[in-house]
Parts: sequence; C-alpha cells; structure tokens
Amino acid sequence: MKIYDLCGTWRMTGNGYAVDGNVPGSVYSFLHLDNKLLPDPYYRDNEGIYTALCDHDYTFERFFDYTPSQSPAFLAFEGLDTLCTVFLNGVKLADTENMHVKYRIPASHALKTGENRLTVICRSVNKYIKEQNAVAPLFGAYDCMAGYPHVRKAHSMMGWDWGPRLPDAGIWRGVYLLEKDSAEITDLHILQRYCNGKVYLTPKVEIDGAGDLEITLTAPDGSVTVLLPNKETEVEDPKLWWPNGLGEQPLYTVSVMLKQNGTTADEKALRIGLREMRLVR
Repeated sequence: MKIYDLCGTWRMTGNGYAVDGNVPGSVYSFLHLDNKLLPDPYYRDNEGIYTALCDHDYTFERFFDYTPSQSPAFLAFEGLDTLCTVFLNGVKLADTENMHVKYRIPASHALKTGENRLTVICRSVNKYIKEQNAVAPLFGAYDCMAGYPHVRKAHSMMGWDWGPRLPDAGIWRGVYLLEKDSAEITDLHILQRYCNGKVYLTPKVEIDGAGDLEITLTAPDGSVTVLLPNKETEVEDPKLWWPNGLGEQPLYTVSVMLKQNGTTADEKALRIGLREMRLVR
C-alpha cells in the first residue's frame, strides 16, 4: 500500500474570498486562524458573522504531481463536512452527505501523469436545511438552527443551549491518495477483559488480502508483549488508566504490521488505556 499525503496548503474560494490555508481545515480556520480576516467567533455577538458565512458555497482546491502505476488508485477522505462534491481533473468522483463517515473513492480513471487538480466543493448546509425543512419540517432542539435533523452533521455545530451556531464546512480530517498494490488492514479493534485484578487483551484484526500479522503491545515503561490476532493474551503488571483527578492516565501502544513476502504491506497503531467501565444503576 502506497500512500500520498494530500494535506497541507490548499486554496479556498467563495463568497468573495480567495485565500490559502491548511488542510485539515475549514471555512472558519482558513478565514480566522490562517488569515486573520475575521474576529473571535466567541466574542459578544460575532457568532452571527460566522453563521452567515455558511449561507454560501465554498471551493477547496490543490494541485499535486503524480505518475500513475498499474495498481488501482483511490482518493481517501477521513472527514468531509458535509454536503460536498469531489472532482479530480474536472471529472466528478463523488457527492457526499455525511460528516461522520470516511470515504474511499476510485480515482484511477481520472488521474493523469504530471500535474493533477483536486477540487472539493462544499455546498451550503444552511440553505439545504431551510429548503428541506420547508418541505418536511422536523422537530429539533429549540436553540438549534431549524431543520438541522435533515443532515448527518455534528448537531452541536448548529447551536445548543450551551453553544453557538457555528455550522462551518470543509475538509476536517486527513486526505490522501493511495495505491492498492498489496493487502491491507481494514479494521482493528482491541477487546479488554478484566477478572480478579488481571487484564486480558484480544486484538480483533480484519485484512483484505493475504499476509502475516505481527502485533505488539508496548507498555508505558517501554516493555513489549507479543499479541496474537483474535486470541486473548494476559497483560503482565497492568497499569490502569484513571479519570482526571483520580489517578494517572498511562497509555499503551498496540502496533499491527501486515507482512507479505517479508516486507511490510500495511501497518496501524492504536493508543489505548486499560480500564473497565460499567454502568451501575
């Protein structure tokens, strides 16, 4: 698996603005944090300035050099917020409508040798929820923007009794191009079991393709334990994680390497705390 990072400097245009900023980023971060064009959104009634910004559409764009290979290529977005259309070299690749999911989009047919142009158009959520709510009104929290249940977006961004209306839009997590030339790890989850003061871990790993898995657990003191995929292993002298104010928060690192023909095809890592949580009613 080859990964080409496409984060970094992008160009944002729309609503009379044309500015450079950093991705992961958004309309607000480009205008306020990166270019100091707007006042503090949390000061007095500045919230209204930021809410009105999202009555408009915005375009995020960057150029990158690439040489296509024989392996299938995909554009991967870890987070798009929210109603977005993705173009590569003028070819429409996808429409998105959910802030809470990751997207992996086939891109081989749109890539070319040399300079490539990647464009993400973020359409106004404000306009969308007004239009949808006029047709089919949905009940929501009184302090939120009317119609917010019509979109799969963090609803706290649309106002609350404890928070302002800052809907925002943009590429809020990483974006990269990947070439799938090997097997890959598609899911990693760590199960924990507690019994008589002992801690047992089971790494649940799913892969696409064939290969050998090497899994290690690195303790806060640097000691390493080998874990077996989908099998339970006891953690020696476990250091438990405590909520703030009740104790320390030691973290363990679970590293997973997928090997093919003696080389690393893919790898993932998780930082975890050892702690059992129960609801006692």
